[in-house]
Amino acid sequence: MKLIRVCYEDYSGKEKVCIDTLELHPAQIERFRVLGMIAPEGDQVSLEELRRLRKALRLHRSLGVNLAGAAVILDLLERIENLEDEIRILKKGR
Repeated sequence: MKLIRVCYEDYSGKEKVCIDTLELHPAQIERFRVLGMIAPEGDQVSLEELRRLRKALRLHRSLGVNLAGAAVILDLLERIENLEDEIRILKKGR
């Protein structure tokens, strides 16, 4: 796996990853953008978006899930995690 260069935005403190270090074809990057998985700012994506990309690529390469299917799966998994967090909070409030 190639090391990725981490860039820093001007005074915001938000870490961004330079797209050119992801070793993805520009068409793949555009596909991820169209699917709403990333919202590049110039030539950078956030570390959270990078995590989503890696999960989507793992689903695609390991299980043969197409990229649109991977996007749906990741959205559903995030919803499940959020609901589980809400349930934990509600149980603690009893």
